[in-house]
Amino acid sequence: AGGAALAAAAVALTGRGAAGGGAPVPGVPAPAPWSLATATVAFVAAVQAGIFSAAGVAYDARPIGERLGVLQRAGVPLARVGSVDHGSFDFAGRLREPLASIELHELGAWFEAHPAGVALWEIRPRDDDPERPARLRQPWRGKVMVMLDATQWPAWAPLSAGVPRREAARPQLR
Repeated sequence: AGGAALAAAAVALTGRGAAGGGAPVPGVPAPAPWSLATATVAFVAAVQAGIFSAAGVAYDARPIGERLGVLQRAGVPLARVGSVDHGSFDFAGRLREPLASIELHELGAWFEAHPAGVALWEIRPRDDDPERPARLRQPWRGKVMVMLDATQWPAWAPLSAGVPRREAARPQLR
């Protein structure tokens, strides 16, 4: 359907056959030479705007970063579940210190040691449940980033059961 629409647009804009090299179509005036270029630019801009606006939220670090920055400046202990944190939110949040890196099996103990703390946890979309409380939940690079505090952790803790510890699941190269 998309190819047919593009072919129809090409015929309408150029007044020529499928490849643009055919004879003029009777009854269709020859367009100005700039009309195909203008239509192409408009089409590409519309496609990119649609694609990037839909994907933009999943790659926008500002909402999470800004919240983390406010919390860090207020002295709230912050952690991120998992050891893979390349400072994704540091610039957006103007963070002065990196987030503590903890493993999932350590999260409950971390909340016990830091009852006022807030943790970021990247989960699979199928594990996200809108019924579970969270300070923030945002699509993040094909997954969902949730921001939790100690009062919200009990609703999420069952997800951590059955998740193998990283050391047992995959040996690390050192």
